[in-house]
Amino acid sequence: MRPFRAVCVCCLIAFISSPGRASGDSIDALKASAGGGDRQSQYRLAVAYRTGNGVPQSSSQATYWLTLSVTQCYGPAMDMLGEMYAAGDGVGQNDATAARLFRLASAQRDAGGFYDWAVALLENKAFIEQASGDAALAPHCTLLNAATDVAPVANTPAQELYAGDPAALRPAGVRYLRLSANAGEVRAYLKLGSLYETGADGVVQNYGEAARWYARAAASGNPEAKRRLDSLHASGKIP
Repeated sequence: MRPFRAVCVCCLIAFISSPGRASGDSIDALKASAGGGDRQSQYRLAVAYRTGNGVPQSSSQATYWLTLSVTQCYGPAMDMLGEMYAAGDGVGQNDATAARLFRLASAQRDAGGFYDWAVALLENKAFIEQASGDAALAPHCTLLNAATDVAPVANTPAQELYAGDPAALRPAGVRYLRLSANAGEVRAYLKLGSLYETGADGVVQNYGEAARWYARAAASGNPEAKRRLDSLHASGKIP
């Protein structure tokens, strides 16, 4: 199970828990905005229900509001709903639907979407998207990524994209990781550090680069990155 994005949850906790915003009136206002069709409010309300902040915890309500936001092509909602399908959290576990949602989220240039779609590519889970029974999910939302250097992967029809060797998509996965990292996704920092440390997925092993990415993740408060950075120092792989 991929952890859902702490940054978004923390933002919502601040939204609900900060002085003057913990009241039922604030939640009522959020519900009214979400009910009125505002896609960001629908997403924020979904996060509140998923985490139980300000409202009773309810994965089914989280799914409901995320789905509404997804129909309006909101990237963070696509990514979180994908994570819920990947984990079977409040919905039936479905890797194919998760992969499609991650791909959609990345096309909206969402940092978390970039990350989760990258992982799907690297772990060959992207290939099952073609078998998804939810191919019509948010069909009006673009899958184009013309502004990025991975446009050929994003634009290729599924029947062509998935016809070749799974390993051929790993370089694209690494590029999506970089897009995610450039957008500030801490999980991407850690993943890139790991790839550079191990030389996996076609990345040339480079302990200095591994340390650089681990340091960025550690500076963002990731304890695993700090542990790995300390290990590189202790083993003499970096000064």
